[in-house]
Amino acid sequence: MSQLRDELQRLELGLFDALEAGVRPSVEVLAFGETSATLALRLGERDFACTRLAAFRSEATVERYRSLYEDYRGLLVEHLRLHLPEARIYSVPRPDGFFAIYEVQPRFPRERLCKELLLELDEAGLGGLLLAVLGLLGELARLNHYSGDLQVGLDVRFTNWYLPPGGGFDALGYLGLGTPLIRRRGRELLEPDFWGTGLPPGLPWFLRRYWLRPTLDQYYRPRTGAVILLANLIEEHRSEALPGLLIQANAFLAASPLLSRLPPVTLGELHRRATLEAWTRSLLRNLRAGYRGFLRRVLHRGYQFFLPDDLAS
Repeated sequence: MSQLRDELQRLELGLFDALEAGVRPSVEVLAFGETSATLALRLGERDFACTRLAAFRSEATVERYRSLYEDYRGLLVEHLRLHLPEARIYSVPRPDGFFAIYEVQPRFPRERLCKELLLELDEAGLGGLLLAVLGLLGELARLNHYSGDLQVGLDVRFTNWYLPPGGGFDALGYLGLGTPLIRRRGRELLEPDFWGTGLPPGLPWFLRRYWLRPTLDQYYRPRTGAVILLANLIEEHRSEALPGLLIQANAFLAASPLLSRLPPVTLGELHRRATLEAWTRSLLRNLRAGYRGFLRRVLHRGYQFFLPDDLAS
């Protein structure tokens, strides 16, 4: 894999220089996260999806993240029986002394990505996909209920699921490994520096202190996971299917011994959730873009977080 590491180093240096100079990076972007970007990389006959996740200050922090990533993979396979892509974490030294973290995995055809399938599935197909993810949330509820000090979280939005080759909804694969959500005795194991990056000074501390815990709680709670999943249909322009899917989701929750005492999900709750998520994303994106503008125009410094509008530079 030394050739792959060399290509990642070349990719990162090109991206670093472009972001420092404020010019359009010469990369193919497959997807954006809040501060992450998934980039295409071809090596010989193989196509890879390389997600630029974070930047850490020390090799020790990198190794803690790598270990947590592998622990998370193991827990998802052992307890939820999830299909996971072949993937590996690479750290790439940057000119500023940080280590850029890349998650590298095979590039899947777009037609295997559930986010792409959403626009093609009829309501019955959407129902099959929904029930498959809800079934995994039921397994998550059992794991977190019976595992004592250990808790595992899942980000169940449609962008994190894929269909393995030859598999259907009964064999979903999970792509959201780059944010390993594990708690022991109530303490989040992922480094605090992973969160709130790219924001003006002071805001990361504020977000980690007052906003992070309740935000992450939702990924450990299966009912909230169901709300996130259903509300995601609004963002993905499939809200016309919500009434029927909501009935299926509430029937599933009512039939689950660990979830049946929770209140049913309502349509109003889903719309409020979708509105809140859109507002939060817009706020954080604007704060990062504003800070980037201040650094580049006033302080004449680079900004090492890749935002979607960097492609328009």
